[in-house]
Amino acid sequence: MSAAIVMQAGKARFCYNSRTIMFEWVETMSVGVAEMDEQHRHLFMLVNQIFECTSRAHDPLKEAHPLLDSVMDYNMYHVRCEEEHMHEFGCVDLVHIGMHRWYERRVRSLFQKASAAIRGGDPQAPAHCIAMARFVGEWHLKHIEMTDKRYTSCFNDHGLQ
Repeated sequence: MSAAIVMQAGKARFCYNSRTIMFEWVETMSVGVAEMDEQHRHLFMLVNQIFECTSRAHDPLKEAHPLLDSVMDYNMYHVRCEEEHMHEFGCVDLVHIGMHRWYERRVRSLFQKASAAIRGGDPQAPAHCIAMARFVGEWHLKHIEMTDKRYTSCFNDHGLQ
């Protein structure tokens, strides 16, 4: 498991090796709205922190739980910001919002599993943390490219650059 895997086509990079899994926001992922780009960068940074802390030899779970909380909170904040702008600018996309609801349910389920495993001292707790982080990162890689970029012109037309 030491070879790096990089998602091609100038998109984000997903690197996997024996110690870490990392998501890297790259400029080609930009949705053309600085606020949203910064939120996407921040989500990847939080996810990467989960991978980093679970790969350490010393008590990684002590650090993991607050990071899981941060990912949950920031995910909900980001989705709400996006949807508020959609409503404000009249570019509501019910399919996009439906994807957000599905995503929120899935992340919440993964969070609950990881959180319970940490609290219960389950030896599989790191794997549950990694599963949540990986899902969040992979989902955002796809969602940004396939869905979020659709709102760029609407947001830009209303002054969000």
